[in-house]
Amino acid sequence: MCTSIAINADNGQVFWGRTMDMNLGMFGEDPGIDVDIINIPCGATIASQLQPWTSKYSMMGAVCGR
Repeated sequence: MCTSIAINADNGQVFWGRTMDMNLGMFGEDPGIDVDIINIPCGATIASQLQPWTSKYSMMGAVCGR
């Protein structure tokens, strides 16, 4: 299950996030599990299996098992 939060700034920007509620270490404490912290800036072009797309928002997250 995920938990989400949205914060509306005074200038109208929305900051949204969620958790991934799983029992998995993300910072090297679980040997054998490869986890990368990623950051995608707003306006970045992302390669895709179908066609490239451009990110509308900045984001960060974790990718497991790359």
